[in-house]
Amino acid sequence: MTGSLLGWVFLGVFAALFTLPVRRACGTAANRGTVWSIAAGLAVATTSLAFFCTGLVFGPAPVPHATVEAVLLGLGAWACWRARTPTPSSRPGAGPRAPGVLPIGALAIGAVAGLALVRAALARPHGGWDAWGVWNLKARFLFREEAWQGAFSSVHPWSCPDYPLLLPGSVARLWTWAGHDASWMAAAVGVGFALATLVLLHAVASRTRGAWLGLLALVLYLGHAEAWLHGASQYADAPLAFFMLATLSLLVHHDRAETRTPSLLLLAGGLAGAAAWTKNEGILFAAVVLAVRGACALRATGGWRHVAWLGAGMAPGLATVAAFRVGLAPAGVHLSDAGSRMGKLLDPERYLVIARALGSELLWVGPGLLLAIAVWLLLSRGQEGVSRKRGAIPLALVLAGMLAGYLATYVVTPLDLRWHLHNSLDRLVFQLWPSAVLLVTLLAPDPSTWVETLPRLRAPRSPVGRQRA
Repeated sequence: MTGSLLGWVFLGVFAALFTLPVRRACGTAANRGTVWSIAAGLAVATTSLAFFCTGLVFGPAPVPHATVEAVLLGLGAWACWRARTPTPSSRPGAGPRAPGVLPIGALAIGAVAGLALVRAALARPHGGWDAWGVWNLKARFLFREEAWQGAFSSVHPWSCPDYPLLLPGSVARLWTWAGHDASWMAAAVGVGFALATLVLLHAVASRTRGAWLGLLALVLYLGHAEAWLHGASQYADAPLAFFMLATLSLLVHHDRAETRTPSLLLLAGGLAGAAAWTKNEGILFAAVVLAVRGACALRATGGWRHVAWLGAGMAPGLATVAAFRVGLAPAGVHLSDAGSRMGKLLDPERYLVIARALGSELLWVGPGLLLAIAVWLLLSRGQEGVSRKRGAIPLALVLAGMLAGYLATYVVTPLDLRWHLHNSLDRLVFQLWPSAVLLVTLLAPDPSTWVETLPRLRAPRSPVGRQRA
């Protein structure tokens, strides 16, 4: 019991330390929700990387892991003390000042979402099939000293042994501290990421566009038909969706800031590197982000320095992934038999099957997507103003690049195409959903102008006026 508590306490202390650089980098663009959710994500990523690297040398013995984490905490506290400066004072975010009922409404929606997630997690304490067949299986291999390297053995190819290990490493770390593999700890990690995504999306939308659009972002996100299922499934899709949203949120803050600092790009790069350490799709995400920012750098003064800072932030996560892939992981199913798959690029039927599946999935997402499109079309009609759209174009390009990469993977997949689409497309759409909701809030007009899009109602003429006429 004491070891289990210490594992969570150390994680909380890491998060508390990360709040200092996050608040300092974001400046006045940061509110508590943004700071603490991003700091929590960085804490999980850091402890997962430390657990993996320490395990390569010492195995899953608890004493070396505790020692390494204590040293890292000491170094982090010393660095924060050396770099201490007065943090910028907070000021109201962009957008109209909202009535006091809106924060209460957002809190109520968040509470209901939290209860729904906990209920879904209790209904399936071991998660979905991929949780106990892939992610928690890897965590149990990492937890057990005699079978540590079984996490990336090709003997059981169904467990995707080439997948990165942020989620299994985080769960195995908690089990190592506790001394036993309690299923509730894996569920707590998944639910925690889902709630952090909810908090971060509302916080960024509220700070960037105002409380009305922050509340709209909550409604749109929870409008996803399977938001609860994915949040409590214990899959790596919820952590990946969080790291994608966190990366793109910081880049939006950077693009909208009057004074742009390298620290914001370093943090965004670190979060993108964490996405790469979470799942294979995260590696694609890091590459797309670098490509989009590189394309934007062609038109901006000093843009290549920004790309360099972003790449420097990605370096620890990408280096760990590269070392894992080269030294430990076997070749994945999507990297084998590449020559025989090239002919599939010229098969038009595959494109039609993928297009039908994507269209059906976008409709099945639920009323959230349809509502997002309807609100955007209605409220953006006739609206002008470039300031509210700053940061939206790079965000849209990243989402388009990710979607193109996903669809290209389906075109050349060596698996049965319809089976592959049926078993994975919904999760890929969910990974992009929080960031797509953020894009909608960036493109929506200021709530103070919403009334201008509605027809004006004429006041009825009084009987006295009619009699006089």
